[in-house]
Amino acid sequence: MYGYFARTHPRARGTSAILNSGRVLRGMWQASRPHNAATAAASTTLGTLLSYASVRHVSPSLVGADLHWHWGAPVCAVLAVAAANLYNDACDLAADRVNAPHRPIPQGLITTRQAALAAACCAMLAGLCAMQLQSNARALSLVAIVAGLVYSPALKSTVLVGNAWVAVLSAATIAVGALQVGPMTPDVWMAVVSLTLFVLAREILKCIADRAGDAQAQLTSVATHFGERGASWIMLAVSGLCVLSLAAPLYVHSQRPSVGPFALLAVAGSVMPLVAAWSLSAGASLRRSSAPRYKAALRLTKAGGLLLLGAFGLLVV
Repeated sequence: MYGYFARTHPRARGTSAILNSGRVLRGMWQASRPHNAATAAASTTLGTLLSYASVRHVSPSLVGADLHWHWGAPVCAVLAVAAANLYNDACDLAADRVNAPHRPIPQGLITTRQAALAAACCAMLAGLCAMQLQSNARALSLVAIVAGLVYSPALKSTVLVGNAWVAVLSAATIAVGALQVGPMTPDVWMAVVSLTLFVLAREILKCIADRAGDAQAQLTSVATHFGERGASWIMLAVSGLCVLSLAAPLYVHSQRPSVGPFALLAVAGSVMPLVAAWSLSAGASLRRSSAPRYKAALRLTKAGGLLLLGAFGLLVV
């Protein structure tokens, strides 16, 4: 009835077009994962401040001269992450119908073609922002933009390689922020290593949670290859390496007043959420319904990642 009314009345057609446009925009916004993009911007800013803080402690006379703050680095990170997420959704429809039916494409809010076009637009805008950065930051940003788009069609159906790819790209946002100021200082390297290991452990957890849909879509992952139990043990090993990596900043900054709060946030951010997430996923195969437990573990590790970033943020003070 409404379709006939919309076809025969211009005002109804206009209203329908507006509603359709709003639906598409909402779908693209959701598919871009704005919370992930915001975290990438925060990581980029953290890298800038860590590098700047090291320069400030070494040579206070360079405080005003070496802080080349530029909007391009965090904005580039936001757009690059949005492009990667949109393109991932465009390539991952078969698995998302099982693993994430709430996402915009399985819901019918947008099509795979619309998501791919939006990803291309975001990638081009990210490239334009990258061109405004310092030379080293510009080069790393451009590589990261391309690498983010390569992941879905080429590396998603791999065992650990794709997970490591995502982890390195996530931590690269810290390096981009640092290179915008100048040097890759020891504090920056320590943050990059810890975040890489943390994200790698979380990516393995996501593979465990997505095992059913990945198997149905004939995708290979660490969980489909080794099984839930084997993937859980690999996740525990990576989590242990992440915890060990925190010993370096604790040792280097042992005499600073901020080392106590850093240790508290680092433990809360890396140890407890990852161990809890591993125990949830390791025991899930013994229970009839594991989906709610996976969701709880993923929420826990997401909060842990933010706490880990906050811990390294204390080193700026």
